[in-house]
Amino acid sequence: MKRFAGLLSIVLVLTAGGLWAKESPENRKRNPKLLSMSPLGGSPGSSLELRVRGEDLEGIRSVWLSCDRLTARVKAVEEIKIEKARFSRKTYVPGQEVFIQVDIAEDAPIGAHSLRLLTEWGLSGPVTLVVSEGRVVQEQPQPHQDPGSAQLLELPANLNGRIGRNGEVDFYAFEVLENQELQLEVLVAGGILPDSPIHFRDPELILYRPSQGWFQGKARRLETRVDSTIFLLPREGGILRPRLRHRFVKPGRYLVAVGSLAQKGGPGHNYQLRIAPVGSSDRQGEDRWTRIDPAHDAPLLDWRERGFGREIHPGRRQQLRVRGAAVPDGDPDAVPAGEDTRKPGPSDSGSGGRNRPLAAYPSLVESEPDETPELASSISLPVILQGRIDAPGDLDHFRFSVQAGQRVAFEIQTVDRMFPELSPWLEVVDASGRIVCSNIYRSVENNSAYWQKFLQSKTIFAFEEGGDYILRLRDLTSRRGGEGFTYRVLVRPQVPHIGVATLAGGDHINLVPGEARILKLTLEREEGLDQMVTLHLENLPPGIQVLPTVAPEQESRKARNTRNEVHPDRFFPRKQEVSLTLLVEGDTPGPLQPHPVRLVARVLTERQPSQPFPLKALFLTVIDPAMPQTVSQIATGD
Repeated sequence: MKRFAGLLSIVLVLTAGGLWAKESPENRKRNPKLLSMSPLGGSPGSSLELRVRGEDLEGIRSVWLSCDRLTARVKAVEEIKIEKARFSRKTYVPGQEVFIQVDIAEDAPIGAHSLRLLTEWGLSGPVTLVVSEGRVVQEQPQPHQDPGSAQLLELPANLNGRIGRNGEVDFYAFEVLENQELQLEVLVAGGILPDSPIHFRDPELILYRPSQGWFQGKARRLETRVDSTIFLLPREGGILRPRLRHRFVKPGRYLVAVGSLAQKGGPGHNYQLRIAPVGSSDRQGEDRWTRIDPAHDAPLLDWRERGFGREIHPGRRQQLRVRGAAVPDGDPDAVPAGEDTRKPGPSDSGSGGRNRPLAAYPSLVESEPDETPELASSISLPVILQGRIDAPGDLDHFRFSVQAGQRVAFEIQTVDRMFPELSPWLEVVDASGRIVCSNIYRSVENNSAYWQKFLQSKTIFAFEEGGDYILRLRDLTSRRGGEGFTYRVLVRPQVPHIGVATLAGGDHINLVPGEARILKLTLEREEGLDQMVTLHLENLPPGIQVLPTVAPEQESRKARNTRNEVHPDRFFPRKQEVSLTLLVEGDTPGPLQPHPVRLVARVLTERQPSQPFPLKALFLTVIDPAMPQTVSQIATGD
């Protein structure tokens, strides 16, 4: 079976859907699409059978995996009907269910891997396959939807399960020792890998103690410590991550139930239930909840402008300048050649003034006491502040100076505790005690009937008056603090640059010889970037041309009425739409093989253009225009 090693983690994608013209069912062009996969994953050294559901999966050629320590082969393909609902109306479309045998090597990296199918219609998008630490067991096929039929687990437990239908609740039983403390959590695949399907957003986790007569289905809910959090995504909304912690005073058998808050279920509602003793973390003195991350990082192309979980490090200065306009002569950020103190990284490429070595952002560790403005530590910009909310209600203060008209950016990272477990609230206060800006974005909803407020991980501000200011940081709830409630805040002059680039659809496009495809891209212009930007594709296969066109730039988000005093320009970038037209010459396709290409950007100025830098990694596949008409062929590949 073909394997794909080192597949980069992709953030945004090219569109194939929407480009196909409407045709009769028997003659329409296909767009391979994976909808769900179960089970969620396995452990190193194990083998498992996956069931992948999707559309237009005819003529499978091979399975493409993001790691060469995973191998796979297709065992069978069955035709199925896929239910689609719009409001209260349900329809059914043809689909396929693919049975795949996956073998995970003993040295396979822990984390999320992507799995795709290469068919005669082209390459599909990814689904998420999780490789987990420890033994992973499967949910039993026998019904266990009530306390009396609960599936018995051996601790520590790591179980693959699925909420198969609406209203289903899965019960599991386990034995505990006297005074034993456990942590329980439910993980879903949504949001781990960009472009993978998201189904299960609201898993629910409830702990029970069997009461007298529990074999007849009776149980009593336990009050537990709830450490649940919401995994926020840039565009798709939030995904709940239920987490409970409880000390069992009495030994014996207990129950845990997994369900959906909205009482929904189906083939895509897969989960992993994990139960482990508190203190089993590999970090001494710190209990760690599971954080599933991509097994193969792609720092070069995985640019994240916002999100409390993104990393803020000293080398971010160089990364920003690479994505921006040329550095003018006399830039105070530049350092003499040979004194490069920045953090090395793959994005530090090219030559010319814009890429002169830059001094890394300096860091300052917070020191107590700093609970009041009078005790604030003095800082100079730019700086990375490293601090901690030591106790519930703790306030950290820092004093800095700016000149009139100076434009400053504030970026926040939560280091150990995920947002919203730690909800950093940043405010900037002037000498009179007036709050001049914060990281709370407010919008008016329901025709000015009420306010909506959201914490943002980045805000920019232009100081009209120079002088001394106080930066104050605390937790929004004032209910949590202590070990692990650490943060980083980057305070720096604004750097005009290209932020996130969004391509509608997926990170793949399937091309037909003799046809053109229009790809639509949205560029985010951060911190006042007003220079022209050009785009091109590197490493294109022979016979493919790109013709770029630029649409008018969109205005910044406007207030919806006179009462909306929220300054959205402080939190959201300006956007520009770009279209790229791909032309495929000739009538004969090459070998059916995804071809990796890179989308590259360049900022143009009157002084000099910047060096090109990569925005996205994509896959182009040229397919045979003589579309196959059967779903029976399964090719093993080379």
